[in-house]
Order: sequence, then structure tokens, then C-alpha cells
Amino acid sequence: MRCIMHGQTAAAAPQIRQYVKESFPQYAVWEVCDAPKNDTLITSYFNYNNSWYAMAVYAYYAKTQTVTLLHSTKTWVQISVENGKIVATQSSGNADRACYVNLLA
Repeated sequence: MRCIMHGQTAAAAPQIRQYVKESFPQYAVWEVCDAPKNDTLITSYFNYNNSWYAMAVYAYYAKTQTVTLLHSTKTWVQISVENGKIVATQSSGNADRACYVNLLA
């Protein structure tokens, strides 16, 4: 797994933290990162088979450490919060592809 920071360098400017899991097989569970201390948006992107993509946007609520699905093209990667961690679960059925999880920080 790797983490890539995107965004402006000004102190007040938001940044996107991108976490990448190069191999994310069927029914795998991935502890992506610690749960943020503030409310934010979380997105997931999963390449199913080079032509199908699963994208989802979640709202994360820091006070309750919960997520709400706002929109998705497919729900092959579910985001949840477990024991203070952001967790991704893959349920595409048969693909072992890279998965990207992004947090607006």
C-alpha cells in the first residue's frame, strides 16, 4: 500500500490523501488508515476488468465515526469504520485489481 498527497501547499488549502492497494482480491478487507478527526468525504475507485469501474463517494462523520454512501456506480468496494480505522471491503466477485481510496484532508 502507498499514500500519495495531492493538493496545494498553502496551509489552509485542502489536500487529498490517496491510498493505493495494488492487489485487492475478492472478499479482501483492507485497513486503509486511521479514521480522520474531522468530517470529510471519502471516495473509492476500483478497476474491475479494464472496462468496468466501480466508484463511490461517502460522507464520513467524525463524531460518530460512521460513513454514509452518497453515490456509487457499483458497490464492489464498501467503506466502513471499524475500531477507529477506515476499512475497505472488496466484493466484486472475482477480480484482483488495484483499489484507490481518497480522503479529503
